[in-house]
Amino acid sequence: MENLFSQQIILLFVISFAIVFFVMEILPLEVTALASLGLLLLFDILSIEQAISGFSNNAVITIGAIFILSRSLVKTGFLEVLAQFLYKLGGKNVWVTVSIFLVTVSLVSGFINNTAAVAIFIPVIFKICQKYHISPTKLLLPLSYAAILGGTLTLIGTSTNLVVSSVVENNYEHFVDCDVVYDDIGQATKICSDDEGWLPEMGNNVYDLGDKFLDVNNNNTWDELEPISMFEFTKIGLIFMFIGILYIIIVSKWFLPSRAITTSLTQKYHMQKYLTEFKIPKESKLVGKSFNYLKVYKEYGFQPYKIIREDQELIYNLNSVIIQEDDVIIGQIQLEEIIRFKDNYNVLLLSDVKMNQNELVGQNFILVEGLISHQSYIIGKTLNDYDFKQKFSSFVLAIKRQKDLLREKIAHIKLKFSDTILIMVPKTKLKTLKQSKDLIILEELDIHLKYQRYWWLSILVIPMIMILSSFGLVSIVKAVILGSILILVLKVISIQDAYESIDWSVIFLIAALIPLGQALHTTQADITISNFILYFANTILPYFSQDTYYLIIISVLYFLSMIISSFLSNAAVAIVFTPIAIAISNYSGIDPRPLIFAVCLGASNSFLTPIGYQTNMMVYAPGQYRFNDFIKVGLPLSIIFWIIATILIPYFWPITHLDYIY
Repeated sequence: MENLFSQQIILLFVISFAIVFFVMEILPLEVTALASLGLLLLFDILSIEQAISGFSNNAVITIGAIFILSRSLVKTGFLEVLAQFLYKLGGKNVWVTVSIFLVTVSLVSGFINNTAAVAIFIPVIFKICQKYHISPTKLLLPLSYAAILGGTLTLIGTSTNLVVSSVVENNYEHFVDCDVVYDDIGQATKICSDDEGWLPEMGNNVYDLGDKFLDVNNNNTWDELEPISMFEFTKIGLIFMFIGILYIIIVSKWFLPSRAITTSLTQKYHMQKYLTEFKIPKESKLVGKSFNYLKVYKEYGFQPYKIIREDQELIYNLNSVIIQEDDVIIGQIQLEEIIRFKDNYNVLLLSDVKMNQNELVGQNFILVEGLISHQSYIIGKTLNDYDFKQKFSSFVLAIKRQKDLLREKIAHIKLKFSDTILIMVPKTKLKTLKQSKDLIILEELDIHLKYQRYWWLSILVIPMIMILSSFGLVSIVKAVILGSILILVLKVISIQDAYESIDWSVIFLIAALIPLGQALHTTQADITISNFILYFANTILPYFSQDTYYLIIISVLYFLSMIISSFLSNAAVAIVFTPIAIAISNYSGIDPRPLIFAVCLGASNSFLTPIGYQTNMMVYAPGQYRFNDFIKVGLPLSIIFWIIATILIPYFWPITHLDYIY
């Protein structure tokens, strides 16, 4: 017992370590998860076999296969063609068009990776904004929310659902099946077995399960606890989707601000200023003068942060500094003013690769904005490391990051997910740039089907998987594996495409966290925490009826999962809280399903912060949102869903009392 207690203390320390590092983003999320796994190995909380078990977990394999299937669907251009059709279907009414798109995004996100869906629809949203002359700020946040809502429709709608399903399967060591047999004189005897064989009877229909006992007098046994099915989420997910989309349309129309304004590809909208570098040649009009003298800020809004002069950095009173030849000036300026400032003062733009003036003024170049995607190879690297000129014959002119004040040379800045970069690209290379998984180009798409061999298969394979798994013909993991193999064998996509489609950071994150959930179970920390919760509940809720008591527990589990997932990985929250929910159900003698779905739905519905979900981060910078925008819009929606979940979860998954004793 003493050893068990010490293991629980160590586990609590590891979880606390992970939470702090997750919230503060000291390390990449997957690295933090792997570090936590290493600590559990170091302190002998987990064996080697247990530590690596996450990489062979059904949920991880399923998620990886879904990435491949999503890639095949994206590569055909089917979703883009669908978007174009819906775009035309909307007609002249902007809010009819928006409603159609949001419903479509939700439905699509129920069957493919929702970040992939958002990546496809972001440029379409910009096209809608151009057509109807509205701000992208009005529509990008609803786009993200719609994708999140789609995750509650099916088992594969989001990785959180799959993770919870896996934790449920791994935590139930005994699925008991009982039968009544009759002897020669007609006397009835109940015999029970689990997947390991017959259970020893202890008398009075009480059976030994090793660490607990099961009373089957009333036939309420664990054989009633079936795995989570493909469409078990759908009944409550459709309600969430309908109410959620109605809410975000109302909020979008009347309450979201109009910050970003889109006009054309080469002359974009007023946005937060880009970080830009200028070099001062001999013929520049700035030489021998100061920014204050020329009233540069008033005229162009240019704000200098650093002047580099002969390997020295000037950072104070920059507006009063007399500019010299060969100075490199780092500052922020609005996107539309960059070229005008360059031309009027005869300065040179710098990027990761030094450009000559002839390249910059060439008529074959256009300006585009690229959003760093969640799967981008460039994350954590500098522009010098990536070498845009070599890969795309393009130049990065400026970088924009929503919250941080960037003061370094742009070529030396380590890029992050959701950064926006301004790119000068030859028209002939624009298609190549659009096809890169590293960037989401914020402009209208080139809409057409790409007729690769057996292109139609990618459209059919996902419905086939749904049918096979829904009717119990094959398990979901087998279905997605077979679907992925079929796509690869018939060369719908290449093996390289398949490899690049997988978000390995997500795979490593979940695979490293799953053993953490197992550690909660093996150290009985889940039992300790559940006992504390139940003790606390019994103390403050002694006068409530039993059903109301459990209703409150469901409500609390949903609330905690919802709040914590706003700052931590949804998968991490699900992995930690699901074993606790199971332990509460064990000691309360109720079916764990309502508690499990409270955790799952609470962790999935992350509307409160931009860091709560990847799709929120994807729209954060392009939509020019602020942190409190998510609070203002997401808090009422979260409260609405909290109330709905508290009412409907016990309705769809009734609180059933199981008769077992310890």
